[in-house]
Amino acid sequence: MAQQRPGRARGGVVRGDPVGSLPRAETCGIIPWTSGEIALFVVRHVLGVRFEGSTLAIRPALYPGSPSVRADLRFRAARIRVAIDGAGPIASARVNGEDAKPDADGVLRLPPGFAGGEVSIRAAGTAR
Repeated sequence: MAQQRPGRARGGVVRGDPVGSLPRAETCGIIPWTSGEIALFVVRHVLGVRFEGSTLAIRPALYPGSPSVRADLRFRAARIRVAIDGAGPIASARVNGEDAKPDADGVLRLPPGFAGGEVSIRAAGTAR
């Protein structure tokens, strides 16, 4: 004779649970959490956008052969549009139309008081 699965009592509690108080596991929360984690991974680890204290730092990590990447991100009370062309260390960068130079560690740190705008990065591995 086949064993019966435990039933459900009112309120989503599993009958037969030793404690008798385990709520039903809902899967609807997993999908938003997972998609949020994927977006955070792309922003922090692929685009390389992160905060260092109150400074916004960018160090892209595109794979060799990756196409150019563009992103429009919310940044404080404004938007930041990031364009990354190529993979590898930063060869040149422009912030709101002005040349910017990465620090010795290869990270482009945006100027204090940066309130949004456009950031264009051209990597050393870009063929031209």
